[in-house]
Amino acid sequence: MWDGLEKKRGSMFVGTSPEFDLALYTLCMIARPGQTCNTSIQGTTVSIQTYDVSHASGLQVASAFPMVNDGYKQAIYNFDLA
Repeated sequence: MWDGLEKKRGSMFVGTSPEFDLALYTLCMIARPGQTCNTSIQGTTVSIQTYDVSHASGLQVASAFPMVNDGYKQAIYNFDLA
């Protein structure tokens, strides 16, 4: 629960370091703020979706998360939070 809103789904990388995740999300936020950033990880196409904090000045990450484009579940697990 965040600010009265419930997030029903989430995604994460499995087998990567927190440093890798933060570096990738940061690069995508700088390169394509508030958009989808496409990349390839070990041959699997992955999109990173980023969102900026719209009510704050400057570039601030509200959310960043991976999405699998080609259906490979080995790279990312999608899970229900309910």
